[in-house]
Amino acid sequence: EYEIPRGFLNTPKEHQEAGISWLQKCWNLGYPGVLLADDMGLGKTFQTLAFMSWLFEKRSLLGIPNRPVLIIAPTTLLGNWQREAELHIDAQYIGATTLLYGAGIKTLRLPAFKSNDVVSGRQTLDVEQLLDADWVLTTYETMRDYHISLASVPFAAVVFDEMQKIKNPQSMMTHAAQSLNSDFSIGLTGTPIENSLADLWTLFDTLMPGAMGWGDLRQFLSEHSLENPAALRELKQSLQEDTYERPAPMLRRMKVDVAKDLPPKNEHLVDIAMPPPQADPYEAAVKLGKQAKTGKEKMVAFQRIRGVSLHAFYPSSEQAEDGDDYVAQSARLIAVVTLLDKIKAKGEKALVFIETIAMHEWLAFYLQKRFEMPYRPERVFGGVSSMERAAIVDRFQDPAKEGQFDLLLLSPKAAGVGLTLTAATNVIHLSRWWNPAVEDQCTDRAYRIGQKNPVNVYVPRAIHPLYGGASFDVILHDLLESKRALSQEMLVPMETGREMDQMYAAMSAEEN
Repeated sequence: EYEIPRGFLNTPKEHQEAGISWLQKCWNLGYPGVLLADDMGLGKTFQTLAFMSWLFEKRSLLGIPNRPVLIIAPTTLLGNWQREAELHIDAQYIGATTLLYGAGIKTLRLPAFKSNDVVSGRQTLDVEQLLDADWVLTTYETMRDYHISLASVPFAAVVFDEMQKIKNPQSMMTHAAQSLNSDFSIGLTGTPIENSLADLWTLFDTLMPGAMGWGDLRQFLSEHSLENPAALRELKQSLQEDTYERPAPMLRRMKVDVAKDLPPKNEHLVDIAMPPPQADPYEAAVKLGKQAKTGKEKMVAFQRIRGVSLHAFYPSSEQAEDGDDYVAQSARLIAVVTLLDKIKAKGEKALVFIETIAMHEWLAFYLQKRFEMPYRPERVFGGVSSMERAAIVDRFQDPAKEGQFDLLLLSPKAAGVGLTLTAATNVIHLSRWWNPAVEDQCTDRAYRIGQKNPVNVYVPRAIHPLYGGASFDVILHDLLESKRALSQEMLVPMETGREMDQMYAAMSAEEN
């Protein structure tokens, strides 16, 4: 039965209690590892910290040797783990944090060495210091570079946050992760499958090698493919459904099913007809695609179609010098500016996701001027450090700014995880990724536990006056919705590598 961990500073929600109980049961039954694959924003970090607190208490009660817990996380999430621990668990029930990254590496490195394990070919960290730690916080890169030292430490548990970082079965990062010595491993991810079913096989080959009876990777992929939907449904059942003998090895809950106290999420398609400066180049790009013979020619034409669907001219071009004229040449930019006008009038905040860094920069300058903002809208993308990300979040979330208009410009891949931006009640997907899970992660920056107000999600779509339903934005939306629907039935990759061909086929079918 569920045992309440001591040291809670905040009351867990019902689904979080169930998650903690599931971790306790799997540990009690001797599972080598499990995958906690809850939807973004349901508190995977909190559930893991609660389990660590319970384990910290158990080892003293049961006389289990004092062994540390190792947490491996992307660099941008390290600060989040420390903040969450301070926020949710009394320090005496979880112990002290040992930082194994950045300057913290120097204090743990043996005096005789100035380089890492991989360069030295041997253990370079002070293992005795690590053995005395309560919990150790490190990055995937540090784990890889010091895996000889870390593999010699018998950890009570190892936690892999954003575990899709080790989805490649042949990478050195994955091999290093699989060399670790742990009683129990916990994988955390909101996207257990991204590009291929091989992702899932690799995660479980790390967490509980051989225990699923899947055979090697080649055998697993031969038996589980999109051409065999029955096998994919059976795979989902074997991973997610409890049996009389054992709990499921993967726990995956979606917000729509368990977060009953979240406010509504309202999704809006905003369709705008392409103005002539956009429609004409779009039609030319489509004709180029029809004439393409080789794969390379098709790819070039396809990228042109995709790019023109946002704007026919680059933000660095002379057409972009007059901001209002530049906006007027793009259906999606017209939609975004119109939406932001309304959002500002209501004194609300917005997140705008756009993958093009050049468009990030241009929009920041233009929107500051248009809305007479005292500062340029802040941006989160791959080049922003974890420390600066945290500072941007703090400024955006500042309670003193409640009721004031503000916005953030974010890159979908770089800002799709590790950020809590519940001050925003509007999310705009100015450009979209092939993977609907990535897009959902972006929305979940605002729509997550802690959100008190309804969230509006907007998808601007540029509609060509001639092609209509065969326009790129409409076909892409239909493809993403199809993937979402399919993932409810079975475990499928969200990116297949066949998106370009599917889009071409759909555009041709609609035209006919």
